Amino acid sequence: MQMLLAATIIAYDGILVPPRIVSRIRSSDGKTEQPYSPPVSRRVIRAETAKAMRTYMEAVTSNIGTGWRANVSDLSLAVKTGTAQITDPATGAYSNSDFIASCMALLPAEDPSLVLYVVIIKPQGESYLGGRIAAPSIRQAAESLVDYLGIPRGRNPQVNHSGTIPLPSENIPVLGNTVPNFSGLSKRQLLPFLLRDELTIEMRGDGWVKRQSPAPGTPLGPNTTIILEME
Repeated sequence: MQMLLAATIIAYDGILVPPRIVSRIRSSDGKTEQPYSPPVSRRVIRAETAKAMRTYMEAVTSNIGTGWRANVSDLSLAVKTGTAQITDPATGAYSNSDFIASCMALLPAEDPSLVLYVVIIKPQGESYLGGRIAAPSIRQAAESLVDYLGIPRGRNPQVNHSGTIPLPSENIPVLGNTVPNFSGLSKRQLLPFLLRDELTIEMRGDGWVKRQSPAPGTPLGPNTTIILEME
């Protein structure tokens, strides 16, 4: 939690944002509750400094950086790898065999909305370096989470949409003393006219009206039959 707290300073342009893991406090008997308010955010470093640090951390994912194994081709990551010796309780000095390997990533680097932190305590095997054994897990987590959380990436750009889709109004002709123009209407749109007793309509084919007879504007009599050819 201390590392994530520090990461918020870099992610929020110098503002420390205390993580919130408690939503409310309940008494031991479960009868009373009170909301929990985390500490107030405050500025720790200048925004320019935080942005510069993200730029340096983004360079860590380059081919010559220690965090290149965390790199995602179409997503910018600000990465810091770590390798630390663990103190030996028996001697009080740093151990020569026990380490902590870690890797932290802020993404996207230019405007972070997610912090990933992987820590491997006392890694076993040929390597104990954070950039070698923790960074690959960061890449795998980023690949899975960015799509799940809807974070923009190169192959899946984010598009802002109001959520409202305007639908064109249906121009249904009005039945009067002349034959209406049925061009472009579907069978569903013609249904109100088919239910009229004083009107005889014969439809040929499927789709939308392409041709009609008599032509629009022809006087409409009681014995008029309207033929609609559809495609």
